[in-house]
Amino acid sequence: MSDLEIGADGRRRCGWCAGDVERLMGNPGIVRNQKKIEASVNNARAFLKIAGEYGSFGQWLLGFFEGEPLVNRPENPEDIPVTSALAQRAAKTMKKRGGGGSSSARSLPIATCRPWDLLTTI
Repeated sequence: MSDLEIGADGRRRCGWCAGDVERLMGNPGIVRNQKKIEASVNNARAFLKIAGEYGSFGQWLLGFFEGEPLVNRPENPEDIPVTSALAQRAAKTMKKRGGGGSSSARSLPIATCRPWDLLTTI
């Protein structure tokens, strides 16, 4: 199995150690930033903790939407904020479990097809 395929398996990534991070630093197929690799391990661990506590990661994520999709309508890419109050609340929950910050939390809805910000013009 390639490093990139292993990277897609959160359970396996949770078991990575310093030696795995060092090996990945030599992989030209990924962004070779030690802090980013370590953050991916920590985020995988937080993801699994949250999924275990809430029944699924999706259930946890939906809790931030209070049953309604949050739709912003920025007109230009520069109008999309780097973070938001919602992302900061999600980040706080993730950080308690060893995960990433508000930029990581902000990318979750995009990765799960529930974007928070959609451009009205392209």
